Amino acid sequence: MTPTTDEREPEIAPLGVRAGDDELLVATIRAPGGFRMSVLNLGGVVWRLDVPDRYGVSADVVLGYDDPAAYLTDPFCFGGIVGRFANRITKASFPLDGRTVRVTANAGEHHLHGGEQGFHRKCWAMHPFVRPGARGVTLRTTSPHLDEGFPGTLQVEVTYTVTDAHEWIVEYRATTDAPTVVNLTQHSYFNLGRSAHIRDHSLRIDADAYLPVTPEQLPTGERRLVDGTRYDLRSPRSLGAILGAPEHPAEGVDHSFVLRANEAAAVLSAADTGRVLTVRTTMPSVHCYTANYVRDAAGKGGARYAPHCGVCLEAQYFPDSPNQPTFPSTVVRPGTPFAETTTFAFGIAPGTPDDA
Repeated sequence: MTPTTDEREPEIAPLGVRAGDDELLVATIRAPGGFRMSVLNLGGVVWRLDVPDRYGVSADVVLGYDDPAAYLTDPFCFGGIVGRFANRITKASFPLDGRTVRVTANAGEHHLHGGEQGFHRKCWAMHPFVRPGARGVTLRTTSPHLDEGFPGTLQVEVTYTVTDAHEWIVEYRATTDAPTVVNLTQHSYFNLGRSAHIRDHSLRIDADAYLPVTPEQLPTGERRLVDGTRYDLRSPRSLGAILGAPEHPAEGVDHSFVLRANEAAAVLSAADTGRVLTVRTTMPSVHCYTANYVRDAAGKGGARYAPHCGVCLEAQYFPDSPNQPTFPSTVVRPGTPFAETTTFAFGIAPGTPDDA
């Protein structure tokens, strides 16, 4: 039976937890067929994402915490909106219009994921909406001038739309009153299967090249062809075949892939459940991170998260772009907003339950 459209506006409810002066809220967004998303106003965190498997049984496919207050000090950015600048900025500084901008150094001497109080730790205003065949929430925040050292007052709007077709559409828009740099992404860790790890998942990324990095995970500036490397994911490959052993998590993937201009940037699937995630984006790269440094973290339902427990597929601009003149520019100026879209589309692999 084809599910009928769910015309309910998302429900927003208090959680009885405060973050300073702000009350933590959760928005529950439902779509037909057992698809449901729970979003926190704290960081725009996707707290739960229930997706049906090939048997029609829905289960949560994103990692995180049962206690919403745990996201206040989360070191892994589980499920949140990352900004002002996703990924790394070398030496926490960059040139802009003839001067040097210095931002927070929160990863040794480098900048990572927006600084000490990045967007994943801010409480956003949350506004529900319903449209034909879709419903969701729009999240808004203001990042003041020199927030974490970044120039310009930045007005940010991120819209999460859930469709009847089980798509989760993320639309980013940011405007500034002074030249600045912006790189926004969504940092959910996905596990589409029943196992505590993603080694049995299959992944394809539509990229002919990736960005090599230094031991500190900083891009060298080179774009290296994937031919003959472990990063050749142009055809689906088992993650278990390319990940290091759990006791050597640095051997996992933590790299940006230079996307070709095709329909599907990345496709992730789990054979045991039949779930398939297809990522489409207007941004130039997908950063694939296989939770290499998640160690003994207290996760949902009593789980202890270990390396390779999930995978992030972070559609974004290249890391350290402000210091790399050959990379696509992340400079945003008054009158020219940052406006990008990423879609996470969920489905079921072809076949029948007897094939599982």
